[in-house]
Amino acid sequence: AACGAALRKGGRILIENVAGSDVFDSAARTIMLDARALAVQSTPLITRSGEILGMFSTHYVRAGTIPEGDLRWIDLLARQAADLIERRRADHAVRTSEERLRVAQTAANIGVFDWDIQSNVNTWSEELEKLYGLQPGTFEGTQAAWETLVHPQDREAAVKKVEEACRTGMPIEAEWRTIWPDGSIHW
Repeated sequence: AACGAALRKGGRILIENVAGSDVFDSAARTIMLDARALAVQSTPLITRSGEILGMFSTHYVRAGTIPEGDLRWIDLLARQAADLIERRRADHAVRTSEERLRVAQTAANIGVFDWDIQSNVNTWSEELEKLYGLQPGTFEGTQAAWETLVHPQDREAAVKKVEEACRTGMPIEAEWRTIWPDGSIHW
């Protein structure tokens, strides 16, 4: 009953005397009193965007005013709990999205890379390594390593296309030949 009232209000409910409160029907009041819950506070766990995630309730064995210090601690715990729940949800959404992207890349036989230009670390997906004829996990991880995989006659144009994408921030479309470790040439 206190949680429902707090949800409807969208904020904390303080019940300093369960026995005299109209928030509880007779059955709920009896259950609370039998459990020796004579005072109650219920605080919604609210995300920073305003979504109510749940409730943080405390029950007291004495009726009366709930100490201000308790309420400050409850506010802190409720904020931390809401942030943690929201972070866990976001982490789950990212993991789900990454898994969907991985499945789509595998099904479409496309690869992706992440190139940190400052450190020159170039991380490739397994699909991209396969497109270059490499075993998963064997790409050396630098721009120079990629360039050696591009056919010498196409290398200059391929490098220019990558530079164009970096300079403009726009998608580019290009094709070039690659030389696989077995010496075969592929587009």
